[in-house]
Amino acid sequence: MRDWFFGLLTNRRASIVPAALGVALAVCLLALLGVFIRQSAANMTARAVLGISPDWQVQMVGTTDTASAEDATKSIDGFNRLAIVDYADVISLTATKDGTTQTTGAAKALGLSANYVTAFPRQMRLLSGSLSGVLLSQQTAANLHVVPGDAVTLARLGQAPLDVKIDGVVELPNADQLFQIVSATPQAARTAPPDNVILLPQNQWREAFQSQLENLPQTAQRQLHISLNHGILPSSPTDAFVTAQEMANNLSAKLAGSGIIVNNLAARLDGVRQDSLFARVLFLFLGMPGAIIAILLTVMIVLSTVDQRRREIALLQVRGAKPWQVMKAVSIEALIVGISGAVLGIAIAVMLAPIFVKGPLTGNDLLWFIGAGLLGLLASLAVFLIPSWFALGQTALENAAQTRLIPTAKPAWQKLWLDVVTVAAALLVFWQVSATGYQ
Repeated sequence: MRDWFFGLLTNRRASIVPAALGVALAVCLLALLGVFIRQSAANMTARAVLGISPDWQVQMVGTTDTASAEDATKSIDGFNRLAIVDYADVISLTATKDGTTQTTGAAKALGLSANYVTAFPRQMRLLSGSLSGVLLSQQTAANLHVVPGDAVTLARLGQAPLDVKIDGVVELPNADQLFQIVSATPQAARTAPPDNVILLPQNQWREAFQSQLENLPQTAQRQLHISLNHGILPSSPTDAFVTAQEMANNLSAKLAGSGIIVNNLAARLDGVRQDSLFARVLFLFLGMPGAIIAILLTVMIVLSTVDQRRREIALLQVRGAKPWQVMKAVSIEALIVGISGAVLGIAIAVMLAPIFVKGPLTGNDLLWFIGAGLLGLLASLAVFLIPSWFALGQTALENAAQTRLIPTAKPAWQKLWLDVVTVAAALLVFWQVSATGYQ
Protein backbone atom coordinates (compact mmCIF):
# COMPACT_ATOMS: atom_id res chain seq x y z
CA MET A 1 0.00 0.00 0.00
CA ARG A 2 2.95 2.31 0.52
CA ASP A 3 3.95 1.89 -3.13
CA TRP A 4 0.32 2.50 -4.12
CA PHE A 5 0.25 5.73 -2.09
CA PHE A 6 3.43 7.14 -3.65
CA GLY A 7 2.33 5.94 -7.06
CA LEU A 8 -0.88 7.94 -6.77
CA LEU A 9 1.05 11.06 -5.80
CA THR A 10 3.41 10.57 -8.74
CA ASN A 11 1.10 9.45 -11.55
CA ARG A 12 -2.38 10.68 -10.56
CA ARG A 13 -1.68 14.33 -9.70
CA ALA A 14 -3.57 15.57 -12.75
CA SER A 15 -6.82 14.22 -11.30
CA ILE A 16 -6.08 14.38 -7.57
CA VAL A 17 -5.24 18.10 -7.50
CA PRO A 18 -8.46 19.31 -9.21
CA ALA A 19 -10.56 16.96 -7.07
CA ALA A 20 -8.87 18.23 -3.89
CA LEU A 21 -9.44 21.84 -5.00
CA GLY A 22 -13.13 21.07 -5.53
CA VAL A 23 -13.39 19.66 -2.01
CA ALA A 24 -11.49 22.67 -0.65
CA LEU A 25 -13.90 25.07 -2.37
CA ALA A 26 -16.94 23.28 -0.94
CA VAL A 27 -15.44 23.16 2.57
CA CYS A 28 -14.45 26.82 2.43
CA LEU A 29 -17.94 27.92 1.31
CA LEU A 30 -19.66 25.87 4.01
CA ALA A 31 -17.29 27.10 6.73
CA LEU A 32 -17.67 30.76 5.77
CA LEU A 33 -21.44 30.35 5.47
CA GLY A 34 -21.59 29.06 9.05
CA VAL A 35 -19.41 31.91 10.33
CA PHE A 36 -21.52 34.46 8.48
CA ILE A 37 -24.77 33.06 9.91
CA ARG A 38 -23.34 33.05 13.43
CA GLN A 39 -22.00 36.59 13.08
CA SER A 40 -25.28 37.84 11.63
CA ALA A 41 -27.24 36.33 14.53
CA ALA A 42 -24.82 37.87 17.04
CA ASN A 43 -25.17 41.28 15.35
CA MET A 44 -28.95 41.00 15.46
CA THR A 45 -28.82 40.22 19.18
CA ALA A 46 -26.42 43.07 19.94
CA ARG A 47 -28.42 45.62 17.98
CA ALA A 48 -31.72 44.45 19.45
CA VAL A 49 -30.63 44.85 23.08
CA LEU A 50 -28.70 48.07 22.47
CA GLY A 51 -31.77 50.31 22.42
CA ILE A 52 -33.60 48.77 25.39
CA SER A 53 -33.87 51.04 28.42
CA PRO A 54 -34.65 49.68 30.94
CA ASP A 55 -34.42 45.91 30.50
CA TRP A 56 -36.90 45.23 33.31
CA GLN A 57 -39.60 47.27 35.00
CA VAL A 58 -40.70 45.91 38.36
CA GLN A 59 -43.89 47.46 39.74
CA MET A 60 -44.33 47.13 43.48
CA VAL A 61 -47.54 45.41 44.63
CA GLY A 62 -49.03 45.86 48.09
CA THR A 63 -46.03 47.76 49.44
CA THR A 64 -44.13 50.99 48.86
CA ASP A 65 -40.92 49.73 50.48
CA THR A 66 -38.43 48.75 47.79
CA ALA A 67 -35.56 47.65 50.03
CA SER A 68 -36.21 43.90 49.80
CA ALA A 69 -36.92 44.11 46.07
CA GLU A 70 -33.66 45.99 45.52
CA ASP A 71 -31.71 43.36 47.45
CA ALA A 72 -33.34 40.56 45.43
CA THR A 73 -32.58 42.34 42.16
CA LYS A 74 -28.94 42.96 43.02
CA SER A 75 -28.47 39.25 43.76
CA ILE A 76 -29.40 38.28 40.18
CA ASP A 77 -26.51 37.23 37.94
CA GLY A 78 -26.08 39.87 35.29
CA PHE A 79 -27.43 42.78 37.35
CA ASN A 80 -26.00 46.11 36.22
CA ARG A 81 -27.90 49.20 37.40
CA LEU A 82 -31.11 50.05 39.24
CA ALA A 83 -33.20 53.20 39.70
CA ILE A 84 -36.58 54.00 41.27
CA VAL A 85 -39.40 55.72 39.38
CA ASP A 86 -42.65 56.91 40.97
CA TYR A 87 -45.82 57.57 38.98
CA ALA A 88 -48.82 59.67 39.99
CA ASP A 89 -51.96 60.82 38.19
CA VAL A 90 -52.46 64.57 38.09
CA ILE A 91 -55.78 66.28 37.33
CA SER A 92 -54.19 68.97 35.18
CA LEU A 93 -51.23 71.27 34.69
CA THR A 94 -51.68 75.05 34.50
CA ALA A 95 -49.34 77.86 33.48
CA THR A 96 -49.95 81.62 33.29
CA LYS A 97 -47.73 83.65 30.99
CA ASP A 98 -48.07 87.02 29.27
CA GLY A 99 -51.53 87.51 30.71
CA THR A 100 -52.90 84.20 29.35
CA THR A 101 -53.55 80.95 31.19
CA GLN A 102 -53.08 77.53 29.62
CA THR A 103 -54.47 74.37 31.24
CA THR A 104 -53.88 70.81 30.12
CA GLY A 105 -55.99 67.74 30.64
CA ALA A 106 -54.97 64.79 32.80
CA ALA A 107 -51.23 64.45 33.28
CA LYS A 108 -48.61 62.17 34.79
CA ALA A 109 -46.10 63.24 37.41
CA LEU A 110 -42.95 61.12 37.60
CA GLY A 111 -40.49 61.03 40.46
CA LEU A 112 -36.96 60.08 39.40
CA SER A 113 -34.21 58.91 41.70
CA ALA A 114 -30.99 60.94 41.62
CA ASN A 115 -29.14 58.36 39.49
CA TYR A 116 -31.86 57.86 36.90
CA VAL A 117 -30.48 60.13 34.19
CA THR A 118 -27.02 58.54 34.33
CA ALA A 119 -28.37 54.99 34.72
CA PHE A 120 -30.75 55.27 31.75
CA PRO A 121 -29.50 58.05 29.48
CA ARG A 122 -31.63 56.84 26.55
CA GLN A 123 -34.86 57.60 28.36
CA MET A 124 -34.72 61.35 27.83
CA ARG A 125 -33.07 63.88 25.57
CA LEU A 126 -32.51 67.44 26.78
CA LEU A 127 -33.97 70.11 24.50
CA SER A 128 -33.49 73.22 26.64
CA GLY A 129 -32.52 74.15 30.19
CA SER A 130 -30.98 71.60 32.55
CA LEU A 131 -31.52 67.91 33.27
CA SER A 132 -31.47 68.55 37.01
CA GLY A 133 -34.61 69.76 38.76
CA VAL A 134 -38.19 69.78 37.44
CA LEU A 135 -38.56 68.77 33.79
CA LEU A 136 -41.41 68.99 31.29
CA SER A 137 -41.91 66.80 28.25
CA GLN A 138 -41.70 68.55 24.90
CA GLN A 139 -45.42 68.14 24.14
CA THR A 140 -46.45 69.47 27.56
CA ALA A 141 -44.18 72.50 27.26
CA ALA A 142 -45.75 73.24 23.88
CA ASN A 143 -49.26 72.88 25.29
CA LEU A 144 -48.53 75.25 28.19
CA HIS A 145 -46.34 77.67 26.17
CA VAL A 146 -43.65 77.55 28.87
CA VAL A 147 -39.85 77.53 28.82
CA PRO A 148 -37.27 76.82 31.53
CA GLY A 149 -37.71 79.34 34.34
CA ASP A 150 -41.53 79.51 34.10
CA ALA A 151 -43.87 78.24 36.83
CA VAL A 152 -46.42 75.43 36.44
CA THR A 153 -49.24 74.53 38.84
CA LEU A 154 -50.10 70.86 39.46
CA ALA A 155 -53.73 70.11 40.37
CA ARG A 156 -53.35 67.09 42.66
CA LEU A 157 -55.96 64.51 43.65
CA GLY A 158 -57.36 65.26 47.09
CA GLN A 159 -54.66 67.81 47.87
CA ALA A 160 -53.99 71.51 47.38
CA PRO A 161 -52.43 72.65 44.10
CA LEU A 162 -48.63 72.64 43.94
CA ASP A 163 -46.50 75.28 42.21
CA VAL A 164 -43.14 74.24 40.72
CA LYS A 165 -40.50 76.00 38.65
CA ILE A 166 -39.49 74.36 35.37
CA ASP A 167 -35.75 73.74 34.97
CA GLY A 168 -35.68 71.96 31.62
CA VAL A 169 -37.62 70.60 28.64
CA VAL A 170 -36.92 67.06 27.47
CA GLU A 171 -37.99 64.60 24.82
CA LEU A 172 -39.05 61.10 25.92
CA PRO A 173 -38.10 58.83 22.99
CA ASN A 174 -39.19 55.65 24.82
CA ALA A 175 -42.48 56.97 26.18
CA ASP A 176 -44.39 53.86 25.03
CA GLN A 177 -42.19 51.68 27.19
CA LEU A 178 -41.88 54.14 30.06
CA PHE A 179 -45.67 54.42 30.51
CA GLN A 180 -46.76 50.91 29.55
CA ILE A 181 -49.40 49.25 31.69
CA VAL A 182 -47.82 46.83 34.13
CA SER A 183 -50.24 43.96 34.63
CA ALA A 184 -50.10 40.39 35.86
CA THR A 185 -51.81 39.35 32.61
CA PRO A 186 -49.51 39.58 29.55
CA GLN A 187 -52.57 40.07 27.31
CA ALA A 188 -53.34 43.50 28.78
CA ALA A 189 -54.11 45.98 26.00
CA ARG A 190 -51.47 48.56 25.20
CA THR A 191 -52.37 52.23 25.61
CA ALA A 192 -50.89 55.38 24.16
CA PRO A 193 -48.47 57.29 26.44
CA PRO A 194 -49.86 60.44 28.10
CA ASP A 195 -49.57 63.75 26.26
CA ASN A 196 -48.74 65.70 29.40
CA VAL A 197 -45.81 64.63 31.58
CA ILE A 198 -43.89 66.41 34.32
CA LEU A 199 -40.79 64.90 35.92
CA LEU A 200 -39.75 65.74 39.49
CA PRO A 201 -36.76 64.81 41.63
CA GLN A 202 -37.65 61.84 43.82
CA ASN A 203 -37.58 63.72 47.15
CA GLN A 204 -39.80 66.47 45.76
CA TRP A 205 -42.23 63.91 44.28
CA ARG A 206 -42.54 62.06 47.60
CA GLU A 207 -43.29 65.26 49.46
CA ALA A 208 -46.05 66.00 46.97
CA PHE A 209 -47.51 62.56 46.20
CA GLN A 210 -46.50 60.06 48.93
CA SER A 211 -49.92 60.32 50.59
CA GLN A 212 -51.59 59.71 47.22
CA LEU A 213 -49.42 56.62 46.71
CA GLU A 214 -50.45 55.24 50.10
CA ASN A 215 -54.13 56.24 50.11
CA LEU A 216 -55.02 56.05 46.41
CA PRO A 217 -52.81 53.23 45.08
CA GLN A 218 -54.90 52.95 41.93
CA THR A 219 -53.68 56.42 40.92
CA ALA A 220 -49.99 56.09 41.85
CA GLN A 221 -47.32 53.40 41.46
CA ARG A 222 -43.70 52.77 42.34
CA GLN A 223 -41.37 50.92 39.97
CA LEU A 224 -37.83 49.66 39.88
CA HIS A 225 -36.12 50.18 36.52
CA ILE A 226 -33.35 47.65 36.04
CA SER A 227 -30.49 47.44 33.55
CA LEU A 228 -28.69 44.13 32.94
CA ASN A 229 -25.24 43.23 31.69
CA HIS A 230 -25.92 42.22 28.09
CA GLY A 231 -22.49 40.62 27.85
CA ILE A 232 -23.77 37.48 29.59
CA LEU A 233 -26.41 36.87 26.93
CA PRO A 234 -25.70 34.19 24.29
CA SER A 235 -25.04 35.44 20.77
CA SER A 236 -28.07 33.64 19.32
CA PRO A 237 -31.33 35.64 19.69
CA THR A 238 -33.22 32.45 20.54
CA ASP A 239 -30.79 31.46 23.29
CA ALA A 240 -30.64 35.05 24.54
CA PHE A 241 -34.45 35.11 24.76
CA VAL A 242 -34.46 31.93 26.86
CA THR A 243 -31.74 33.34 29.14
CA ALA A 244 -33.66 36.61 29.62
CA GLN A 245 -36.79 34.67 30.51
CA GLU A 246 -34.95 32.48 32.99
CA MET A 247 -33.37 35.50 34.70
CA ALA A 248 -36.77 37.20 35.02
CA ASN A 249 -38.34 34.02 36.41
CA ASN A 250 -35.55 33.83 38.98
CA LEU A 251 -36.23 37.38 40.15
CA SER A 252 -39.99 36.78 40.18
CA ALA A 253 -39.50 33.83 42.53
CA LYS A 254 -37.34 35.96 44.85
CA LEU A 255 -39.90 38.77 44.90
CA ALA A 256 -42.55 36.30 46.08
CA GLY A 257 -45.46 38.31 44.70
CA SER A 258 -44.32 41.73 45.93
CA GLY A 259 -43.58 42.91 42.39
CA ILE A 260 -44.72 42.39 38.79
CA ILE A 261 -41.95 42.20 36.18
CA VAL A 262 -42.23 43.64 32.69
CA ASN A 263 -39.48 41.91 30.72
CA ASN A 264 -38.69 44.46 27.99
CA LEU A 265 -35.50 42.57 27.12
CA ALA A 266 -37.29 39.28 26.44
CA ALA A 267 -40.04 41.06 24.51
CA ARG A 268 -37.50 42.62 22.16
CA LEU A 269 -35.58 39.36 21.71
CA ASP A 270 -38.81 37.46 21.07
CA GLY A 271 -39.36 39.47 17.91
CA VAL A 272 -35.73 39.34 16.86
CA ARG A 273 -35.47 35.57 17.15
CA GLN A 274 -38.19 35.20 14.50
CA ASP A 275 -36.17 37.43 12.17
CA SER A 276 -33.05 35.43 13.01
CA LEU A 277 -34.65 32.15 11.99
CA PHE A 278 -35.83 33.68 8.71
CA ALA A 279 -32.36 35.11 8.05
CA ARG A 280 -30.75 31.74 8.75
CA VAL A 281 -33.03 30.01 6.26
CA LEU A 282 -32.39 32.77 3.72
CA PHE A 283 -28.61 32.51 4.11
CA LEU A 284 -28.75 28.74 3.72
CA PHE A 285 -30.81 28.98 0.54
CA LEU A 286 -28.45 31.59 -0.86
CA GLY A 287 -25.19 29.98 0.21
CA MET A 288 -25.85 26.25 -0.10
CA PRO A 289 -26.12 26.26 -3.92
CA GLY A 290 -22.52 27.45 -4.15
CA ALA A 291 -21.31 24.61 -1.94
CA ILE A 292 -23.45 22.11 -3.86
CA ILE A 293 -21.97 23.27 -7.16
CA ALA A 294 -18.47 22.86 -5.72
CA ILE A 295 -19.33 19.31 -4.61
CA LEU A 296 -20.83 18.51 -8.02
CA LEU A 297 -17.65 19.83 -9.64
CA THR A 298 -15.64 17.42 -7.51
CA VAL A 299 -17.99 14.58 -8.46
CA MET A 300 -17.55 15.32 -12.15
CA ILE A 301 -13.77 15.40 -11.82
CA VAL A 302 -13.72 12.07 -9.99
CA LEU A 303 -16.19 10.44 -12.38
CA SER A 304 -14.04 11.52 -15.32
CA THR A 305 -11.48 8.94 -14.19
CA VAL A 306 -13.97 6.19 -13.35
CA ASP A 307 -13.04 4.09 -16.43
CA GLN A 308 -9.35 4.19 -15.51
CA ARG A 309 -10.22 3.18 -11.96
CA ARG A 310 -12.35 0.28 -13.21
CA ARG A 311 -9.42 -1.00 -15.25
CA GLU A 312 -7.18 -0.79 -12.20
CA ILE A 313 -9.77 -2.74 -10.22
CA ALA A 314 -9.83 -5.33 -13.02
CA LEU A 315 -6.03 -5.74 -12.77
CA LEU A 316 -6.31 -6.21 -9.01
CA GLN A 317 -9.08 -8.77 -9.51
CA VAL A 318 -6.94 -10.72 -12.01
CA ARG A 319 -4.09 -10.82 -9.50
CA GLY A 320 -6.40 -12.26 -6.87
CA ALA A 321 -6.94 -9.20 -4.70
CA LYS A 322 -9.81 -9.54 -2.28
CA PRO A 323 -12.65 -6.95 -2.25
CA TRP A 324 -11.50 -5.42 1.02
CA GLN A 325 -7.99 -4.99 -0.41
CA VAL A 326 -9.41 -3.26 -3.49
CA MET A 327 -11.54 -0.93 -1.35
CA LYS A 328 -8.51 -0.19 0.81
CA ALA A 329 -6.53 0.87 -2.25
CA VAL A 330 -9.36 3.10 -3.48
CA SER A 331 -9.77 4.54 0.03
CA ILE A 332 -6.17 5.75 -0.05
CA GLU A 333 -6.90 7.96 -3.05
CA ALA A 334 -10.17 9.13 -1.50
CA LEU A 335 -8.42 10.05 1.74
CA ILE A 336 -5.68 11.92 -0.11
CA VAL A 337 -8.29 14.02 -1.91
CA GLY A 338 -10.58 14.41 1.11
CA ILE A 339 -7.97 15.25 3.74
CA SER A 340 -5.94 17.60 1.56
CA GLY A 341 -9.11 19.33 0.32
CA ALA A 342 -10.56 19.66 3.83
CA VAL A 343 -7.33 21.06 5.29
CA LEU A 344 -6.89 23.49 2.40
CA GLY A 345 -10.53 24.59 2.57
CA ILE A 346 -10.37 25.22 6.33
CA ALA A 347 -7.10 27.14 5.94
CA ILE A 348 -8.62 29.39 3.25
CA ALA A 349 -11.75 29.90 5.37
CA VAL A 350 -9.65 30.93 8.39
CA MET A 351 -7.79 33.47 6.25
CA LEU A 352 -11.01 34.90 4.77
CA ALA A 353 -13.02 34.83 8.02
CA PRO A 354 -11.88 38.32 9.20
CA ILE A 355 -13.79 39.75 6.24
CA PHE A 356 -17.05 38.40 7.72
CA VAL A 357 -16.28 38.31 11.45
CA LYS A 358 -15.32 41.13 13.75
CA GLY A 359 -13.05 39.90 16.50
CA PRO A 360 -11.51 36.47 17.09
CA LEU A 361 -13.19 33.25 16.02
CA THR A 362 -15.30 31.56 18.67
CA GLY A 363 -15.49 27.93 19.64
CA ASN A 364 -18.71 27.58 17.62
CA ASP A 365 -16.91 28.89 14.54
CA LEU A 366 -14.14 26.33 14.95
CA LEU A 367 -16.71 23.55 15.39
CA TRP A 368 -18.41 24.69 12.18
CA PHE A 369 -15.04 24.63 10.40
CA ILE A 370 -14.37 21.10 11.61
CA GLY A 371 -17.87 20.02 10.60
CA ALA A 372 -17.40 21.45 7.10
CA GLY A 373 -14.06 19.63 6.82
CA LEU A 374 -15.61 16.32 7.91
CA LEU A 375 -18.45 16.79 5.44
CA GLY A 376 -15.94 17.37 2.65
CA LEU A 377 -14.02 14.24 3.67
CA LEU A 378 -17.19 12.13 3.76
CA ALA A 379 -18.25 13.46 0.35
CA SER A 380 -14.85 12.52 -1.07
CA LEU A 381 -15.07 9.01 0.36
CA ALA A 382 -18.58 8.56 -1.02
CA VAL A 383 -17.63 9.75 -4.52
CA PHE A 384 -14.68 7.37 -4.71
CA LEU A 385 -15.97 4.32 -2.85
CA ILE A 386 -19.52 4.00 -4.16
CA PRO A 387 -18.57 3.56 -7.87
CA SER A 388 -15.74 1.22 -6.82
CA TRP A 389 -18.13 -0.89 -4.77
CA PHE A 390 -20.40 -1.31 -7.77
CA ALA A 391 -17.37 -2.17 -9.92
CA LEU A 392 -16.52 -5.02 -7.54
CA GLY A 393 -19.89 -6.56 -8.41
CA GLN A 394 -18.64 -7.10 -11.96
CA THR A 395 -16.05 -9.48 -13.33
CA ALA A 396 -12.53 -8.45 -14.24
CA LEU A 397 -13.41 -8.82 -17.92
CA GLU A 398 -16.37 -6.47 -17.62
CA ASN A 399 -14.32 -3.89 -15.74
CA ALA A 400 -11.48 -4.10 -18.26
CA ALA A 401 -13.78 -3.55 -21.22
CA GLN A 402 -13.34 -0.19 -22.92
CA THR A 403 -16.28 2.17 -22.70
CA ARG A 404 -17.71 2.78 -26.16
CA LEU A 405 -18.30 6.41 -26.93
CA ILE A 406 -21.29 6.83 -29.20
CA PRO A 407 -21.35 10.21 -30.93
CA THR A 408 -24.61 12.05 -30.40
CA ALA A 409 -26.09 15.21 -31.84
CA LYS A 410 -25.93 18.45 -29.89
CA PRO A 411 -28.84 18.83 -27.45
CA ALA A 412 -31.37 21.57 -28.09
CA TRP A 413 -30.19 23.73 -25.20
CA GLN A 414 -26.71 23.93 -26.73
CA LYS A 415 -28.04 24.76 -30.17
CA LEU A 416 -30.25 27.54 -28.76
CA TRP A 417 -27.51 28.85 -26.43
CA LEU A 418 -29.95 28.69 -23.51
CA ASP A 419 -27.12 28.70 -20.97
CA VAL A 420 -25.80 32.03 -22.25
CA VAL A 421 -29.31 33.49 -22.47
CA THR A 422 -30.10 32.44 -18.91
CA VAL A 423 -26.89 33.93 -17.49
CA ALA A 424 -27.51 37.18 -19.41
CA ALA A 425 -31.07 37.36 -18.06
CA ALA A 426 -29.79 36.81 -14.52
CA LEU A 427 -27.25 39.63 -14.90
CA LEU A 428 -30.00 41.93 -16.24
CA VAL A 429 -32.26 41.16 -13.27
CA PHE A 430 -29.38 41.68 -10.83
CA TRP A 431 -28.53 45.03 -12.42
CA GLN A 432 -32.15 46.22 -12.28
CA VAL A 433 -32.60 45.16 -8.65
CA SER A 434 -29.29 46.75 -7.59
CA ALA A 435 -30.25 50.01 -9.32
CA THR A 436 -33.17 50.44 -6.91
CA GLY A 437 -30.87 50.21 -3.89
CA TYR A 438 -32.41 46.94 -2.70
CA GLN A 439 -30.01 44.48 -1.12
